[in-house]
Amino acid sequence: LSSMGADVPYILFVHEAEAFCNMVTNEVVIDHVQRVQQLYPEYIICYCTNKLMSYISK
Repeated sequence: LSSMGADVPYILFVHEAEAFCNMVTNEVVIDHVQRVQQLYPEYIICYCTNKLMSYISK
């Protein structure tokens, strides 16, 4: 194994739980991903959602 790490280009979007759930409910997540992929086709798109489980459990 090589000691050199692999470069993995990614874009991270950080959302509060309510905002992310609204994006899902309004069906805009897929559109958002597609727009970002058009601009950055070589990148992995990641979403980090703050306090999602506690928001869903309310």
